[in-house]
Amino acid sequence: MKTDSRKIKILFYSDCPFFAGCENMLVSLFNSQKIHQEYDITFAYRYGKEYEDGLHSRLKVKINEIPLKLPAENLLFKLIDKIKIGFVNKLLKAIVVCSCMRYLFSFYNAFRLLFVFRKVRPNILHINNGGYPGAYSCVSAVFAAKMARIKKVVFVVNNIITPYNNLLRYIEKPIDRFVKNNTTVFVTGSKYAGNKLRDLWNLPQQRVINFPNTVMLRPMVEPKESVLKRLGITNNHIVLGNIALLDPRKGQKYFVEALAIVREKLDNFENVMLIIEGTGKEREHLRSLVADLRLGENVLFLENEKNIFDIINILDVFILPSIEYEDFPNLILEAMSLGKPVIGTDLAGIPEQIENGVNGFVVPPRDVNALSEAMLILIKDRNKCNKMGGKSLERFNRLFSYDKVISNYISFYKELGSCNE
Repeated sequence: MKTDSRKIKILFYSDCPFFAGCENMLVSLFNSQKIHQEYDITFAYRYGKEYEDGLHSRLKVKINEIPLKLPAENLLFKLIDKIKIGFVNKLLKAIVVCSCMRYLFSFYNAFRLLFVFRKVRPNILHINNGGYPGAYSCVSAVFAAKMARIKKVVFVVNNIITPYNNLLRYIEKPIDRFVKNNTTVFVTGSKYAGNKLRDLWNLPQQRVINFPNTVMLRPMVEPKESVLKRLGITNNHIVLGNIALLDPRKGQKYFVEALAIVREKLDNFENVMLIIEGTGKEREHLRSLVADLRLGENVLFLENEKNIFDIINILDVFILPSIEYEDFPNLILEAMSLGKPVIGTDLAGIPEQIENGVNGFVVPPRDVNALSEAMLILIKDRNKCNKMGGKSLERFNRLFSYDKVISNYISFYKELGSCNE
């Protein structure tokens, strides 16, 4: 792709082993024609086939890409995991951690990134990280930017910063200080994450800004009636659903337990269906829990659905009962964009998405009784359910719509690019 030398150059850098939720905001930016009209965009990222496949499946436009093969500690762990002898596996991982291999890799990666930065010569470097410290090559990117004399560095923290609650984090304080002093502005998806970052590092208000994430609306591929028929669900069913990685931190076991409580308080429980879509290490535990609670007729497990929007579209209520490591979930935004009431937990940025009692309910994490009560309200009252769904769509359009968030980023880059050095 040819570039216009008169435009401000923005180099994006990201490091993730697979295409995670925090990457969706990048793709939303890359797919915006307005962004390309205003800026020259280049995207450098740690190469991985799974990541690249995920990226290309979502990109609608061609961009300048620089895939980089960079060493990382987690790649060594993957190799070690092939060793099936338990004590040898643990011993080798302990050796990798104690040898501070991550810092040696980070040192190498800083110079590898320096070469790229000097070649591209961006006006703005946009680093996209999961949390903090997150991916160590994102920290390396700040060092490389300093050596390349890039004056405008944007560091996006897509989760809650890890506090200094262990020896390793305490040792990293000087590194954190360098990142803090050599980043122009930090961006977070939620106000909650921004406040945690600002408080831990004692940053002034203007050094941390909040841009809520957005999602691009995807077309429905399969008609609603066709999906319902394929899954054996009738129009008489109230369909509750969760789409997420099946992992303990996502808290799926709590809404399965809540569903058992709902059964005891509902006469027509046979009309309630809970869809759980996803894969992960919690899958078999959840299946066992459903069997133990005799909920097999009311819970449907799905995995690897081609178009998630088709599944969200058939739901009456979307539920995300996360218990930790959450920030500003894209799936809640997707459910809101399709006019679904949402039940979520009082965790990180979720209360910024759900206005409790208006477009859904916010319940305490792990509180099965509160979760079951919220489910019961929406199951019993279809009108309330529909009204809350309408409020979800209204709230999404007002605060989190694609055009609004992209416009905020364009204005931000324009202001940053015009600031004096």
